[in-house]
Amino acid sequence: MAKDICKYFCPYFREDKNETGFCYPLKFYKDIEILHKENYIFKNLYEDLRSFFCKRCDFYPEDCDFNNGADGLPCGAYIYTEYILSNKIIDIEWIKSVLKTI
Repeated sequence: MAKDICKYFCPYFREDKNETGFCYPLKFYKDIEILHKENYIFKNLYEDLRSFFCKRCDFYPEDCDFNNGADGLPCGAYIYTEYILSNKIIDIEWIKSVLKTI
């Protein structure tokens, strides 16, 4: 699942890149098998998602062009999170409840 999320959603994904780390949202989804790609609508939920995921990420803030002032796009798992939130597959309260258990 991780490779699918990165391949389809992450602007930094390259087939030839052998990445050793994972963005935190991808770690969050490692055991969740939900992947719907149709009808994606990007909605900016930055403040909530930043507090949930970005601050826990291995790449935050130095290697994250989205958070370090470089005007980069968010990682694929962040985009995926906004996608499944905007399609009402999950909601913010569900993320909060899961984060309390991990």
